[in-house]
Amino acid sequence: MSEGVFPSVEHYFQGMKFIPEDRARFMKGGEFDKKKETTASSAREEILKGRLAKSAGSKSGSSMYNLTLAADGLDQEVAKNRMKRALQRKFEQGPFKSLLLETGGVRQLIHIPTRGQTDFWTGKRDKKTGEIVGENTMGKLLMEVRDAMLSADCSDKYGDEESLLKDN
Repeated sequence: MSEGVFPSVEHYFQGMKFIPEDRARFMKGGEFDKKKETTASSAREEILKGRLAKSAGSKSGSSMYNLTLAADGLDQEVAKNRMKRALQRKFEQGPFKSLLLETGGVRQLIHIPTRGQTDFWTGKRDKKTGEIVGENTMGKLLMEVRDAMLSADCSDKYGDEESLLKDN
């Protein structure tokens, strides 16, 4: 990313809330990319680093780590655009791309909360109505990224509609 190299989407997302000097602490090799446990497995270690970044980016974490918010650090629309950009970059790459594309163009993606309550990013199906409760912003962004990738793949494969019409 033009803003630098971040170890995960979470590191990028949290880091971009802060002024550039503090943002560097979230980048690859920065303070919030450090190993928390030396005995942890690789996957567990990466999860712990993501949690550290998320914790540092929270209200209490930013105070504890003495981080200064950027002017647009808490703007939800800006946050949504940043997350979409990070997801686009993540899913452009190898195994992640195929995993997202395998969800197909019709399956609805829902980002389920880990602690029961829904929020801006999460949603869950109501057991009685089947409707999604919560904003499910992450699920919506994943579907947007997936649909754009499917459209791009289709255009690459068959050309765009305008060029098809010109050929006939």
